[in-house]
Amino acid sequence: MALHRFTNACLVDCGLTADQFVVLASIAEHGPMTQTELTQRTFSDPNTISAMLSLLHDLGCVARKRHKTDGRVRVVSLTRRGRTMFNKCSMATDEIRQRLARELEAGNLDQFIASLNGVAELLQNPNSTSQEVESMTHNQQIRDMTK
Repeated sequence: MALHRFTNACLVDCGLTADQFVVLASIAEHGPMTQTELTQRTFSDPNTISAMLSLLHDLGCVARKRHKTDGRVRVVSLTRRGRTMFNKCSMATDEIRQRLARELEAGNLDQFIASLNGVAELLQNPNSTSQEVESMTHNQQIRDMTK
């Protein structure tokens, strides 16, 4: 909660909340996606994502278009304004990332990220065993090293 509050404080001048920034960041990182995919990526629920997307749409930050093959599905993408807002928010939160990096020794940072990825995987797939999560986390570390 402290990190969430600190992030919100950093984003006050941007006019967005930490949760809204997470939505923009997810779209910026992964490109256009369905609202369902966005809900899964952000570990949120459909109603919350829908409300945030409505607000971000009204701000001109996201576009929502019908899916090419399924008219019931909406695909969301960043607009030019959304990309600008994402960049502005990224700069505003850079201090947080720098502080975290300083607090974690370089060798521990990779392990910390791997642990967070494991927690995220466990939350996405609650029936996963600890061995499966460890294996997925290890595989993610290998993919990250080869980027």
